[in-house]
Amino acid sequence: MKRSVIILCVFVLSICLVSAIHDISPSFFSVDEKISFLYDITVNNTDAGQTANITRVNVIIPTSFTFVEDSNGTDSLSIFTDTSPTLSWINLTEYVINGSEWKNFWFNAIASTLGNYNIIITTINATGTFDYNISVEVNDSTPLSIEFTAPTPTHNSNFSQSYIPINVTATGNISIDTIIIYLYNTTNLVSSETDSTSPFFTNFTGLTDGTYYINATVNDTSGNTDSTTTKKIILSSTILCTPDWHCTNWSECIGGIQIRSCVDFNNCEDISTKPPENQSCDCIPDWSCTEWQPKNCPKNETQTRTCEDLNNCGTNEGKPSETKSCTYKSETSLLLIIIVIVVIILSIIGIIVALIIRSKNKNFGKTNSSNQSPGGYPSPSQTPPRPPRSPPPLQRQPVKRPVRKYLPRKPIRRYLPRKPKAFQPRPRYSNKSP
Repeated sequence: MKRSVIILCVFVLSICLVSAIHDISPSFFSVDEKISFLYDITVNNTDAGQTANITRVNVIIPTSFTFVEDSNGTDSLSIFTDTSPTLSWINLTEYVINGSEWKNFWFNAIASTLGNYNIIITTINATGTFDYNISVEVNDSTPLSIEFTAPTPTHNSNFSQSYIPINVTATGNISIDTIIIYLYNTTNLVSSETDSTSPFFTNFTGLTDGTYYINATVNDTSGNTDSTTTKKIILSSTILCTPDWHCTNWSECIGGIQIRSCVDFNNCEDISTKPPENQSCDCIPDWSCTEWQPKNCPKNETQTRTCEDLNNCGTNEGKPSETKSCTYKSETSLLLIIIVIVVIILSIIGIIVALIIRSKNKNFGKTNSSNQSPGGYPSPSQTPPRPPRSPPPLQRQPVKRPVRKYLPRKPIRRYLPRKPKAFQPRPRYSNKSP
């Protein structure tokens, strides 16, 4: 008996440990495609106990969804990590959600494809890992539409003809299934045409005079539908309204075309007699070009410019060239040329100055030679006067001393040069006796 009680207690305890109770809400989201949507998810930890504390919450979004960066948030104590498509809130040291409490986790994402998807919520605590699904329906954000396009007649048109051309265009993100164009008279359906492509054109022919009504419907593969307004068209061999067309003057010739606007003052809505609103013309191009760029020749030795025809004739006839070759001059060679030019100019100036100084020196020499005395010195009359002396600086008064008298020196004896003696010839001696 005692053993049975122990086994029962162990069994109950094991059930309490592994059967975590976590409520996830909401269970469904309905969103529009290609539009950012805020997903706010509540996790309620209704399981009590220390081992029930949730330490990690993972949100796995579909691969066709795009997480909007920095749009995440929570009111729990956790750290967020983005490893798309998995978004995680983690707190391993304490807990993200305590036992018996609830927390919110939110983020923005964009669904790019229509359809139904699941967001997987994973909660982790000491007892295990638990997964939950939230359904997401992605709806078409671009509604299906259909409208009349040219050359469909306008409402209340009046024509003298036996046919009605109709053209419609349908748009939507989902594949078009069927487009139907209807033609009625005042009592019954006259005819209809069906197709699955857009735009859809048809022409109802062989019609008799009378009043007709047209409209069109479209549906896509998802069951969405749309329809046009109904237009009234009158066919009559006898025109009940005479258009009164008034047109503006022709515009300038642009691209070989002139245009104008014509309006029916009677509003007959009959364009069969409408004057032409465009015509061809002879266009003479008027070319205007920018400056050559770059201003200095680049290394590739090619300069460019842009030429535009101010008359928009749509032809290149007579268009100036927009590229040209040039000679590239580096900054070093240009600096060298400037230095050489400066040296040459300075040399020429130096030569001119030297010639002027030399010429002045020659003239000054001639003037001095004419004013010099015979001895080679300038005459006293030509000697320039000395500038006045500046007063001597103040000096200390010398002490008066007795004057020493010196005896006069003996006069210097000067010797006059001797006079040369007169030449006296010596007597000749002879052997003859007297």
